Amino acid sequence: MILSGISTATPSYTANAEEVIEAATEWLGDGTPEHALFLRYLRSSRTLNRHFVRPPLEIVRLKGAQERARIFEQEAPRLAIEATRKVLESTKTRPEHVDALIFTSCTCPLIPAPDTYIIDTLGLRRDIIRIPSYQYGCAGGIIGLGLGNRIGASKRNVLLVSAELCSLIFHHDNRSAAQLVGASLFGDGAAAALLTSTKEARGLEILAHQSFLLPESRHLMGYDIRDNGSHLLLDKELPMHLADWVPRLVDAFLAEHKLSRGDVPWWLFHPGGTKILDYLARSLELESSQLRWGGEILESCGNLSSATILFVLNKFTSDGVALPGDPVLVVGVGPGLTIEIVLAKAT
Repeated sequence: MILSGISTATPSYTANAEEVIEAATEWLGDGTPEHALFLRYLRSSRTLNRHFVRPPLEIVRLKGAQERARIFEQEAPRLAIEATRKVLESTKTRPEHVDALIFTSCTCPLIPAPDTYIIDTLGLRRDIIRIPSYQYGCAGGIIGLGLGNRIGASKRNVLLVSAELCSLIFHHDNRSAAQLVGASLFGDGAAAALLTSTKEARGLEILAHQSFLLPESRHLMGYDIRDNGSHLLLDKELPMHLADWVPRLVDAFLAEHKLSRGDVPWWLFHPGGTKILDYLARSLELESSQLRWGGEILESCGNLSSATILFVLNKFTSDGVALPGDPVLVVGVGPGLTIEIVLAKAT
């Protein structure tokens, strides 16, 4: 399957670091140890701007799970529809010619899933294959690429859509280190990608996908479910686990396809954070010019969970640096802990 088009959509409200600091000062109090720690995390995150569905001062005042679900049902479908409409238009694909829709989000487990809004609004087929996913978290976008490639063996056009409103996971009464990291890093947005088997399509050809579940790693990333909703869990050991496991998994995966690291000029990482990006770059012995797109998206948008890798792919393909035939490796991580790898080729 060819990844022939990607489009993104972000909320109209953009917050810079100064506005985020203003909201954090109201939340944590000026001069408190938590405030000082948050400022340290924010500086090290290198996120200059993020998009939110509500201004930061409103986000810190959000109430319980019911209010968050209401906001998600209002805003997530709107962003998802905007991104999907744009990718259908850019690839000149008629809605009725889409055979399958993979929807991924880990922000709010609405039932029915928001993909139904996409189908109703844009006029996709009523018998379309629907695959909504929730528990894959940040890895959902990469897993969606692999799944879409498999579905494409019997279908012509597959849509992958992600909508994440990570700001809704913020909780005023939670001042844990994981919450402070998340508040310094995560943003809101949506993305849509079209995978097609049409012969004349150009883009990135998906060649292979592999998932690997790390042993005894459930504690490293996920959600803690409380009465007022989902609370972010992030273990400080996460970057070290990735630096230990990813090189071995990548080398084995590439060897299966008769490649080595030196054969791959372009590396696209899910930017889970600057520490993760730095650990991966060092452990894989890569040059910054080979992987800069993850860091650029982190700087301009923050971490958008499952949608982030589509933002990274969009930036990479828009830059037009890959020559036909160039291998491209996409690497991400999600709760489990799962490592996701996709091998693609520029066409």
